[in-house]
Amino acid sequence: MQNYVRITKLSDIGGRADYISNPNRQEHIVTASPLVDWKPYQGFERNNQKSTEPNNEGREIIVALPNEWADRSSEWQQRNFAEIACSLVGKETDLQWAVHWNSKKSNLHMHIVFSERTMEERGVYDRDIYHTTDGKVARSKAQRARDKDGNIKPPVHRKGDSQGGFSVKDTQYKAIDWQSKVKVKALQELVNRGVEIESKNLLHEYHEGKGKDAPVIRAKNVLIRKSNASLNKYLAEKGQTVDGLPPARAKKYKLQMLDSVSRGKWRKWKQPAPLTPTPPKVISQPAPTRKPTLPQPQPKITKDMDFDERMKIAKLRKDEQNIQQKPTPVTQTDNTQRTQQTPAWNTEYMKTLHKRKKWSELTPDERQAVRKLSVNASAFDNRQDFLDMKKHFKAGLDKAR
Repeated sequence: MQNYVRITKLSDIGGRADYISNPNRQEHIVTASPLVDWKPYQGFERNNQKSTEPNNEGREIIVALPNEWADRSSEWQQRNFAEIACSLVGKETDLQWAVHWNSKKSNLHMHIVFSERTMEERGVYDRDIYHTTDGKVARSKAQRARDKDGNIKPPVHRKGDSQGGFSVKDTQYKAIDWQSKVKVKALQELVNRGVEIESKNLLHEYHEGKGKDAPVIRAKNVLIRKSNASLNKYLAEKGQTVDGLPPARAKKYKLQMLDSVSRGKWRKWKQPAPLTPTPPKVISQPAPTRKPTLPQPQPKITKDMDFDERMKIAKLRKDEQNIQQKPTPVTQTDNTQRTQQTPAWNTEYMKTLHKRKKWSELTPDERQAVRKLSVNASAFDNRQDFLDMKKHFKAGLDKAR
């Protein structure tokens, strides 16, 4: 079975004690402790109330028990259930317990109701005790509280009544770790009696009860059970359990499950899909680079060469320049396509351009060619043609600079 413990505060300890032990209100009571008169406890809390909020009259502990214990003898049940109740509360007095089934007889559990105070015997009252309007003990007849008609209210204690006083509330029940200690004690009590405890679920279920919210709580518990089952399967595939989770990771999982349940869904835990092995990258060998062919060294003109050899070398140089020269794209001017591209520098067209056109009549490509020719005298076979061209286009060339 699984370990389940729930602890709550009680604002009406007498009503709760009657609910767990009254056969008219509980149909499947297995066994119960002797009844306790909770009226003095309630009266003391209400008479010593210091604020508008009612005092906490006690607490209740609910512990899940093995269903097989319902078949044990009554002597065994009374002895063992009393020991468990006293162990969890930490005292043997001022408590009451009862063991019964739920409506479907699928869950045997124990209710323990107790007060945080301890009753102390102080004798009997030797006179009637009246209170003032402030709730204090009246020292004179004039201080006694009166009703709306002006009559003195009846005494809170009669002469001869027991002075059953109460101690202050035990501070251990307010400690932060008290609830966790009670859960550990409950687990130990079950283990000591031979009960095998299953691995706990990370998210606990809620008590359905019989109130108007029971259907909502029942639907919520269904989502919690599915979420817990999915998480346990997820951890089992990884070789882990809920008990072995680190606190930080357990808190993270729990918050994710609570978020899903609050949105009306159950949290599905899935293992990540296995990664498909990627084929190893094939590093292609770079293609062998070819050694660039070095340009053939051009012959140089020396003083020993005759005129024909010099002219031959000069012609070779001009041919290389013609190969490197890129043609200029053709544009349209005045709806007439110029079919002739920019002439090369060594053609007769460029050499004699100054004899046919003025600077203003030249196209942009021709002007650019003229500028290049004006600084390259070697392009002309006759130096005089070079000088005539520069003189003819002198105005345009000077303006361009």
